[in-house]
Amino acid sequence: MKTKIYACIIAVLFFYTSCDQGKQNQSEGESAGKAPTENTNELNKPLNPNIASADELKKYLSTELVRSIVQKRPFTTTSEYIDLLKLQLNDQELEKVFHYVFLPINLNTADKREILSVPGVKDGA
Repeated sequence: MKTKIYACIIAVLFFYTSCDQGKQNQSEGESAGKAPTENTNELNKPLNPNIASADELKKYLSTELVRSIVQKRPFTTTSEYIDLLKLQLNDQELEKVFHYVFLPINLNTADKREILSVPGVKDGA
């Protein structure tokens, strides 16, 4: 169990340090969002969908998806957020979105689905 927790912590740290690289590799696509045109997120951390403004979200997501997020927030669990995104995005698009707009999770209380939503974390079980 400790090994899995350590692996998750390492994955989260890796995720935050690799966000800038993910921005460079994102391909444009209206349904998944838009390629960022400028770096407004100074720390290169993903935006929190519960507190980011609609204008901030529109730099990375389609207008329709931003509207859905703003109407449904606040999200109390990552599962709620994932369910909303899955209505409009496929799995590849979903993974790209998490590099830019990600709901923070508590590793002490997160379920398997929430932990697997962290970019770079794969199911090894």
